[in-house]
Amino acid sequence: MSGHTSLSPSSVIALTGITGLVGQTAAKRLLDDGYYLRALCRTPEKVPTTLSQYKTLEIVPGDILNTEDLKTLCHGAQTVVHCAGLTKSLSHDTMRQANGYATQNFFKIAENAGVKRFLYISSLAARMPDLSHYAKSKFLGEQGASDIIHMGWDILRPPAIYGPEDHQILAFFKMIQSGLVFIPSTHKTRFSMIYIDDMAAAIHAWVAARQSHNRIYEITGADQEENESHHNSHDNTGLNWSKIIPIAANILRSRPICFHLPKAFIYLFAWGCYLLGQMTRTPQLITPDKIKELRHINWVADGTDFESDFDWSPKTNIRTGFEKTIHWYKQHNLLKP
Repeated sequence: MSGHTSLSPSSVIALTGITGLVGQTAAKRLLDDGYYLRALCRTPEKVPTTLSQYKTLEIVPGDILNTEDLKTLCHGAQTVVHCAGLTKSLSHDTMRQANGYATQNFFKIAENAGVKRFLYISSLAARMPDLSHYAKSKFLGEQGASDIIHMGWDILRPPAIYGPEDHQILAFFKMIQSGLVFIPSTHKTRFSMIYIDDMAAAIHAWVAARQSHNRIYEITGADQEENESHHNSHDNTGLNWSKIIPIAANILRSRPICFHLPKAFIYLFAWGCYLLGQMTRTPQLITPDKIKELRHINWVADGTDFESDFDWSPKTNIRTGFEKTIHWYKQHNLLKP
C-alpha cells in the first residue's frame, strides 16, 4: 500500500461500474493502493468478495438513472471515476438513457456537489457517433462535459478491452479451438486492443496525478507482437485478424481454418440474433449495429497524449494478454485444457 497516494475517508473517490470488468479491476487497483472508494451499485450482492472485504470500500445501493442516488454517491467526494455503461440492450432508448443522458446528468450533479475531478470511461466507438446506437450513446455521454466550468474532467476512449473474467472474447477463442474461425470484418479492418490490467493502471495513473486537462484521450494497449522488430505501441498500423489469430492459435495449439464471411450472410445472422433477443427479451451482443462496428476499417487508437500527460504506458502485449486470459478460461472450464 502506497501511503503517499492514498486518500482519507474525507477525500472519497466515487466509482460506478464496480461489478463490471473495468470497474472491479480498477477498484482493486485503487483499494490496494490505499484509496477510499464509494461505489454505486444496483446489485450489491454481486460485488466480488475480493473487493467487499476491504474496509476502505463503501457500497451505495442505487442506480445511475436515479438522480438522488447520484447525489448520495457524490456527496463529499473529491473525485469521480465513471466506468458504468451498457454494451447491449433490447432498446436503443435504454442505451441512450444509460450511456448518454444519465452520464450528462452525472457530470452536472458531480459539479454541483463540489467534486473536483471527473473521469468518464467512454469508448473508442464514440469517435464515430453515426456508426451505431452504442457509439452515439457514448458520444452523447461525452457531451456532458461541454458545459462544465467549476470541475476538472477528462474522458478516456479505450479500444476493445479484454482479459480474465471477460466473456466477450471467449467466442473468439472457442472458434480457434474448434478449428474454424469466421471473421465478420474485411481484410482492411485494423484495430487496437488493451489488456484489462493496463486499463486499470491507466485509471490509477489518472487518479494519482491529481490533475485534469479537460480533454478527450484515446488510449491503447501494447499492440506489437513479441517477435516483431520493434515494440512501439504508438505504431498506428494497429492490429488485424492476421496478427491476432496466429497468436491465439499458437497458445491454444490449434491450426484453424479462417473464413471471411460475406457481408449479406453476416447481416442476416445478426438480424436473426436481434429478433431472437426481442422474442426472448434477452439482449444479444451480435446485432446489425455491432456488425457495423466490426466492419468499420479503422479502430486503431493513438494513446500518445494520455501516455505523455499522465506518465503511463501499457505493459501487456497481445501474446501475454492472450496467455493470461486463456489460462483463466481453462482454469474455469470455459475452454478445453
